[in-house]
Parts: sequence; C-alpha cells; structure tokens
Amino acid sequence: MNTATSVATADAPVEAFVTRGSIPHGPGVPAAIATEPLVRVLLIEDNQEEMLLVHYTLEEFGQGRYDLEWSSRLSDGLDRLRDGGIDVVLLDLGLPECEGPISYVALRNTAPNVPAIVLTGDGREQTERLVMNYGAEDYLVKDEVSGLQLVRAIRSALYRQKTRIEKDAVVAALA
Repeated sequence: MNTATSVATADAPVEAFVTRGSIPHGPGVPAAIATEPLVRVLLIEDNQEEMLLVHYTLEEFGQGRYDLEWSSRLSDGLDRLRDGGIDVVLLDLGLPECEGPISYVALRNTAPNVPAIVLTGDGREQTERLVMNYGAEDYLVKDEVSGLQLVRAIRSALYRQKTRIEKDAVVAALA
C-alpha cells in the first residue's frame, strides 16, 4: 500500500511534495520485494502536472518501492542533491532557469555519482546524443515513454551504478 503526503496543504505546499511508499508485504509478495529498501528519486521538473504523472506512475508500476521528492527549480534540486540521500534523479531539460543540456551538465557537476535519467519533452536526437555523451543513464521523451519503461530505466540506472561501485572496489583492492 502506498501513502502520499497531501499535494497541497497549509503545512505542505506543492513545492515540498514528497511521496512515501511502503514496501508491500503479505501473502503472494516475494520476500526479495518485501525486503528491498525504498529508492529515493528526485524529480527536477517545473510542471506540476508532469510531477503528478510521475508520482502516479511510480505508485502504479513501482510496487511501493519508490520515495519521490520534487523540485520545481534546478537550483533547488541541486541544493537537495548536495544534502545527499538521493539514489537517482529524473531531470527535465525544459526548466525556466536553465534549459537544455546545460541543465544536465549542472546536475552532473553537482552530483557526479548519482545516476541521472533525462525525462524531457525534447525529442531531438541531437539533444539526446549530447546528454548521453555527458553520461546520462537514459533519455526518455515524456510523450513516448510508458510507466513500465520509466520504472525499468530507474532500475537499470541503479543496477549500472551498483556494478560501477563494485568494479571500483575490486580495482581499488587490487591496486
């Protein structure tokens, strides 16, 4: 069962929106799922409707494994990343204060070890190539991506990150 803070209350404005998932448990739920920790996802997206779509998508396809935080401005998202505790970032490239691949570069400079997936309305191949060359884990176009594809992209990004960390540990142990 998922629970979510109210999207807009006197105590929790939309800008402070956080969803808190709970791990499913009970009959028929594999033990591996029931014991997995929550994945902390930071969505940097200026459009509230898009945030709600991501929220509902993670609820529907994520089996309670995702904890979503939302920043409507790049600068706020970068500040949140500096605080630590984020597992993966979903980044829109169409932000008012910084648009296009420059947004991704700013993110990468702030949090080089946090996997980042671009989730944008910009379907241009040239933009996709640029951010993928800069190290984006995936490039998803909002109008073309399904909920299942989004969840798979997050899982794949986390798996690649885990593999990189394990590889680096082996290399360091051998050095």
